[in-house]
Amino acid sequence: MIARFIHDKIPVETGFIIAAHAFEVFIEHNAIAESLDELLKESDHSSATQVAKIAKTIKAKILRGEFPPDLISSITKMYLSLDSPRVMLTPSFFVD
Repeated sequence: MIARFIHDKIPVETGFIIAAHAFEVFIEHNAIAESLDELLKESDHSSATQVAKIAKTIKAKILRGEFPPDLISSITKMYLSLDSPRVMLTPSFFVD
């Protein structure tokens, strides 16, 4: 999508992509995967109430997580290398 914007002469800020691997590192650093596997195995997926409860639990675990220092360092280094102080966050499915 970004390539199409550039091709169509739509201004695009310089930037970088934080890959899904960074999310995996975050999950691993906080030992979230194991507890998620356990939650999902024990749940009744046919119950909307149960699924909502699990989703809320997963969200809370992620929000309580801490970023690994090396991940913070890498993201900060990339941010500081940008020409612009502006940052745009977008889901990865918008990136070609």
